[in-house]
Amino acid sequence: MPSDTPTTRSVVPRVGLTREEAAEAMSVSARTIDTLIADRTSGFPVCRIGTRVVIPIRELAEWLAQQARGA
Repeated sequence: MPSDTPTTRSVVPRVGLTREEAAEAMSVSARTIDTLIADRTSGFPVCRIGTRVVIPIRELAEWLAQQARGA
C-alpha cells in the first residue's frame, strides 16, 4: 500500500573529489593532478584512504586561491 507522505532522503554533502573530478574542476588533465600529487613540495591537498586518492574540496579551493595570489 503506497504512502501519501513523501519520503525524505538525507543528502550528504560531498567533501572530496576523485583525481578525475578535480582535473575536470580545474580544467587540467588527470596527469597534471597526478604530477601535483607526486610533488610533495607542491602543497597540493590530497588524502589517501587505503588505495583511494581523495582531494578535499575545501582544501583544494584554498590551495587554488594561494596559487592565484602567488604564494
